[in-house]
Amino acid sequence: GFRAAFVFAALLPLAASLPPSGEPASFRSAFGLLRHTHLRNLLLVNVAMAASWDAHTFTVPVVGHARELSASAIGLVLGSFAVASTLVRLGISSFAQRIDEQRALLAAITLATGTLLIYAWLPGTLGMMAGSALLGLALGSVQPMVLSMLHQGAPPGQQGQAMALRMLFTNAATIAMPVGFGFLAAATTTAAPMWLMAALLLAARVPARLLKPPSE
Repeated sequence: GFRAAFVFAALLPLAASLPPSGEPASFRSAFGLLRHTHLRNLLLVNVAMAASWDAHTFTVPVVGHARELSASAIGLVLGSFAVASTLVRLGISSFAQRIDEQRALLAAITLATGTLLIYAWLPGTLGMMAGSALLGLALGSVQPMVLSMLHQGAPPGQQGQAMALRMLFTNAATIAMPVGFGFLAAATTTAAPMWLMAALLLAARVPARLLKPPSE
């Protein structure tokens, strides 16, 4: 039953938190990574981009309903985002070695910010599909670069902890942001969550510009 399944799922993280025999618990050392300026800035950028992804997923059905689009049309809009984010991840692997990751990250932030700002005025289903595809390209390209930079910038032997911190903060934003998006959209306008995320992405350019290669 559901109750037993939820209890079992709640026990799994507790079991995973038990340290292996002879090894100390690593919670303190994991959160100690936040003292590293490079990793802290990278996590801030990652959370902003992940929250923008959630803002798009939340806002498209709301905006589509307000425009009296059909469920199929709204699905096409969301699908164009998914297709674009998948294709850019497939394509980025072929020229990953030639990418300046910091510049690519700033370009993705710029593209996502501009698209979020104008999304509410994109005309009809095709316009929203084009905007969603642009967002998919920008946000989809970021995650592989963040993972690469996170792995390179983490201290030796702590790459797994760095990845875990990324997942912790990303999932926390995924839980918290939709509630705020709902209140914001209800109190103001349906496009407000996207405008909020555009403002946060502008702020995220500051830590993104401070990122440096691990060798530096």
